[in-house]
Order: sequence, then C-alpha cells, then structure tokens
Amino acid sequence: MDDLPVYLRLTAEQVESIVRAAQGGDAASLAASLSGRVVRRGIPPIEVWEERAQGETVESRFSFSLVRGLLLLAALADGQPARLTDLAAELNLSPGTARTYVRTLLMAGLVEQDKGTRLYRLAG
Repeated sequence: MDDLPVYLRLTAEQVESIVRAAQGGDAASLAASLSGRVVRRGIPPIEVWEERAQGETVESRFSFSLVRGLLLLAALADGQPARLTDLAAELNLSPGTARTYVRTLLMAGLVEQDKGTRLYRLAG
C-alpha cells in the first residue's frame, strides 16, 4: 500500500451519510458511501492549490494554468480513458476550459484520443 493521500469531493449530505455510517459501525454502508468519491490519489485538487496561494506575493506566485494542466495529466495517470466532461467535472473546470487544456496536451503529444470512443488517455 502506498502512502499517497486520498482526496475526496463530498457534498454536505454525503458527509452526513458517511458520519452516520461510521457512527453506526456499518462498514459496508461506509464503504458504499465512499465508493466512487475519490477525486485523485496523491495530488491535491485545485482548491487546495488556490488555498496555498493565498497571501503569496506577486513574485512568488505560481502558474494556476500549469497546475491545472498537470492536474489533468494526473487525472489520466490511472490508465483509465476518460470523457472530456468527466475530466472537467473532476477538476472543477468548465467544459470549454477543459477542452482547451486537452487540445493543448493533444498537440504536445502528451494525451491521445481514441477515435472510436472519443475517450482521452495519456499518450503511450
């Protein structure tokens, strides 16, 4: 097992459901509540990066655009092909913004698209 942190994106209702399952000692219900909620392993979501940047001076700021592109690559790093809309939702980007990043990564040869399924994956 690796030591990478796991980040989850949950609504308030989902958190309540998970807490109820944990308090009741119902492991199956708890596992079901968490199933499919992992945003990504080891790489914080964009909100964490934005929080880290608060209070930074102009000279020490970093590129959110680069972070978003890297997060997109990380979202594809599990080897599972993904739809553009799923990538956009996972990264909290508009579909248009996600499309711009994906097209740039396609042109750079870092991402490829299956012509039949139209799913994206890391270039191999």
